[in-house]
Amino acid sequence: VFADHDMWPLMDNPALRQESYDKYLCAKISKGSTSCKIWDVSHEYDRIVMGVPRLYRTIRPLCNALGKIIALPKIPASGDSIKIWSLFDLVLPEGESPVPLLRTANNMALKAKVDYLVVSVDLAQGSHMLAAGRGALASLDFHLFISDLEGKQAVKSPTYYDIRYL
Repeated sequence: VFADHDMWPLMDNPALRQESYDKYLCAKISKGSTSCKIWDVSHEYDRIVMGVPRLYRTIRPLCNALGKIIALPKIPASGDSIKIWSLFDLVLPEGESPVPLLRTANNMALKAKVDYLVVSVDLAQGSHMLAAGRGALASLDFHLFISDLEGKQAVKSPTYYDIRYL
């Protein structure tokens, strides 16, 4: 439990799992034998940019102008709201290319005015999952740790983190 939220309620509650799918699942995509689901929580809360490194602030006008002509990521300004879709349940058989699947997800995101697609893979499923990140404009290598917070004091204020610390 984090604050007043059960972080894993879906495991034991089929009705809640279905409610969450109905609320947040915006697409299921299949291309050949690859597939994924797209999760969108943007209607639940806003992601607001709290700060942008100086280098990105400096190149932001140029990148955003050129981004209308060539494929470049949008660099937000402080205070901007950003929309993110998360791709999950990625099925990528060994030897299959993720490119058609990711291209479809990207095109859907562009139509929905999504700023960023996030793809997380578990390398325990095999190193071939790294293919999902090839060609990405940015890639983060991190490990996710989960700690039991039951019995600990709830956090009363908003939680902020810098993605560079992941």
